[in-house]
Amino acid sequence: MGIVRNGDRVILDGCDVADWDAMREAYLRRVDRYGTDHRAFFYTDEGLYLRRLERAGQVLAPLLAPEHSVLDVGCGDGKLLEHLPPCRYTGLDLVPEFVAHAAGRFPDRDFHVANIMEWTAPCDWVLLIGTSGTTPCLERMIEHCWGLCRVGMVLDVLDARRDPGGDRNSCHAADVLDFYLERGAARVCVEPTSDPWTFFVARKAV
Repeated sequence: MGIVRNGDRVILDGCDVADWDAMREAYLRRVDRYGTDHRAFFYTDEGLYLRRLERAGQVLAPLLAPEHSVLDVGCGDGKLLEHLPPCRYTGLDLVPEFVAHAAGRFPDRDFHVANIMEWTAPCDWVLLIGTSGTTPCLERMIEHCWGLCRVGMVLDVLDARRDPGGDRNSCHAADVLDFYLERGAARVCVEPTSDPWTFFVARKAV
């Protein structure tokens, strides 16, 4: 068993999602229905969405410096920027509507419509905030991102211990920790929350 319970697939809006194209289509259906508000990101509760971003900012604040290059994978509307300290930020997302919205809100920042698996530019930090629960092939994505970062990465997961639905979108925290340690992480900090997510800060030896 890998990081994602039940392998590479996830369930989005009741549908079995096995690849990136299917994931993008699931998001596009949400955009057609809800625009680019929190519901497009699979949150029924805006407060939950905002708490996740706020907690991410608290985790990231002591890590990032102005000279750090930061890659925000699955950047959505770019709202995480409101919680980040100064840094050299780049946002990626598969959904053009999200990227256009983010670029309109933050015109001085760098956003791209791109698949992370095709992204090759290295950076200091990779952020995977709010992406793990909707991403098929999660283990392969994390592996790729680990290869891109020079300093480390921050990942949050829907923790299987606190996931009442028990669906395939959640992760076992111990598996995530083992994943990083097996790949030579010098240090992994585990940051639990009162919500269903757990944050992991994995650092490389530098």
